Formats: sequence, structure tokens, C-alpha cells
Amino acid sequence: MSTFISHGVKIKTVVKLIAQKFNISQRFVRDVIAWWSKGWSGPSPVLMKMKSKGRGNLALRLAKWEKMAIESKHNYSKETLRGLLDEEAKQETPWHVVREDIVKLATFAPHRQFGREVITNFSYKHRLLQKTIEAAFVYLDRFLLLPKAREIIDSDSGVKGATGKWSLLAVSMCILMFSAKYEEIYPPRLRSFAKFAGHTKEDFVELELTILDAMDWNLSTSTAADFINRYFSSVKCDSKTYLLAMFILEASWHADMSCGSDISIFSPSTAKWLQSGLNTVLPASVLQVAKPSEIALGCIILSLAYQGKECYPASLESIAGMCSSSLSHIVKQLHTQLKSETENRVTRNSAVVKKYSSRRYHYIGAFKPPSFHELLEYNAFRGTKLFGVYSYASPTQPRAT
Repeated sequence: MSTFISHGVKIKTVVKLIAQKFNISQRFVRDVIAWWSKGWSGPSPVLMKMKSKGRGNLALRLAKWEKMAIESKHNYSKETLRGLLDEEAKQETPWHVVREDIVKLATFAPHRQFGREVITNFSYKHRLLQKTIEAAFVYLDRFLLLPKAREIIDSDSGVKGATGKWSLLAVSMCILMFSAKYEEIYPPRLRSFAKFAGHTKEDFVELELTILDAMDWNLSTSTAADFINRYFSSVKCDSKTYLLAMFILEASWHADMSCGSDISIFSPSTAKWLQSGLNTVLPASVLQVAKPSEIALGCIILSLAYQGKECYPASLESIAGMCSSSLSHIVKQLHTQLKSETENRVTRNSAVVKKYSSRRYHYIGAFKPPSFHELLEYNAFRGTKLFGVYSYASPTQPRAT
């Protein structure tokens, strides 16, 4: 109160601020201020008056008021998590473009893979956030599903009926550019994005406006990076666990988009959704259709399992609330992809491994994952329902990688 008054704030304003802050009546605040301004050194006359009138135990009343104040606080963390879950429910997955028969997979998949490699290399060079990169991937899937995309992208991209002039790489880099503008505090310069795609600044300004107009400026996304940050608040882990989880996540971005035949790796609802599209072919990896929240949870579980820690604690399970049977396939696919990314660096320079092998990331990139069979042998998933799922599903199968 003395600070407010010393800065010339009116008593009326001070009364309102204190009443709102502590959720008490303005009359009570005015009585306290009057008592304080008179320099009274004993108990507050207001409280003494309340006590003399037999208004109950003051300690009990205070406890009741404190409980009411705590319950009235707005929980922004839960509201944010709910918003992310609502957004992911309506968000496209990478397999949407195949399921809706938008692309010729044999042509599109190599171009898409090359574009992701370029984006990862660019992001490593300019230190872009994981959220920026993942949001760009979401935007690209969203853009390709639009009818206007065929008028923008060229026929070599693998998009059916495409008649435009822009390559898939140019479109991908341009989308990364406005994703950086949206997510980063200091995004790289326009010329950097254009140069990586082999175009001029003027070309990219034109392409950016064209794509954003086609997308109707819909830039809301829900990514695995968002959920990892949310879930980690419920798990008391060190920075090493977090960085290893992000390493697993970034390795998953390079999972090949190819056809498969094993329907058992999908939950019944996902399998039904896949088979109800225009194109009924199944993806070889569950990562192509998994939700961001599921991938994020899988990354955290696998990170903890690699270190021999409790990988699915009750605090995390209560927030995520995901079925262990469907989650088991995601964890296994994440492991397979990380192992592939770390082992293939001999023949292919992996920007992800290079990035996480630096001192800034505690040299996490030097980690060599064991085989999945070895993880089970060392009881990496002990104390969780996942261990039971894996033991039941493959008790006598040969060593898996």
C-alpha cells in the first residue's frame, strides 16, 4: 500500500486492486487502510470487532478463504494442453496425402525425403527450434491436400494433376520460412531460405503470398515438440533425458514413407480409418499416422528406458492416459528409426546426429542404441504395462533391431 500511495495512486484505485488481488470486499480493504494509516500497532480493530460479534474462528475463516482463492485460480497449463489435444484431433498426418490419393507415392516419397533432409540441414545451420521445423511439416501436409496446390506445385513432385511451376523443395523451404517467421524471435533472412532452394528473394516473396493465400492463413498447429515440453513438467528428469527425447524425435522425422502390409501395428480405429480412404494401402511405419501426443510420449518413454529409469511413471500416465498396446508399436518404431539414423551416418551424413553430437547437446548424438531384444533382456520397460505387451507379443521371436 505504501508503494502505491508513494507513487501517487489514488486510494480508490488501491482499494480496488487489493480487493481483486485477495478476493475480499472493498469495504474491508478500506477499513484496513484506515487502521494502517493511523499507525495502529495492536491487532486490527476490524478483526477485533469481527471476533467480538462472534463471527466464528478467525483461523478457520482464513483457511476457508485461502482454499477458495486457490480453487479460483485459472490453470493455464491444463487449458493449453487441452487446446493442443483439440488441435491435433483435426490435424493432418503425413499419410493423409496417400490415403486421399493426392500423390504418386513412388515419385513423391523420394522428393519428400530429400526436402526433409534439406530442411534439417538448414535448421541445424541456423539453429531453428524443433517447433518451427515440425510446424513446417504440418503446413506442407495441409497445403498438399488443398485443390489449389496442384496449380502451384510442378508435375515432377509426384502430386497427381499438378500443373504449377514450383518444385516440392521450393515449396517446402518457403513453408519453413514463414513457419520461422511465426515461431522464431529472430528468423533467418529471406535470402537464406531462397538460396537454399535455388531461387531469388523476389521468387520467394511471390511464392510465400501464394501459399498463404491458398492455406487461408491457417497456421495453428499441434506438434510433438509442444507435447514433450508439457509432459516433461510431470516427470522429474534431468536435461540429458530431455535432449535424448528430442534426439529420438528428430530422428523420427526421416522415417521412410513406404507401403506396408502389417495391420496389427495400428489400433483398430486407426486401421479402420486407413482402409476407408480413397487409397487403401497401409503405411509401413505407424509414425506416419501417429498423433503428435503419442510420438512425444513415445520419445520420453524410450529416453527413460535407454537410461534404465522408470519409463512410464504414474504421473506421466495420468496426464497422457494412452493405451499401452497401441503405444508399444510407436515406441518400437521410434527405436528402429533412431537405430537406423545412427547406424546409417557412415553412408549418409546425418544432420540430426551431427547436431546432437556437439557439446551444446551434451554429445547425445554419440549414443548407439542397443537392439530392441537387448532392451527387453535388461528389463528396460519393467514395472509398466509395456513390458507385459512386449513379452506377450514376441516371447520367442529372433533378435530384432
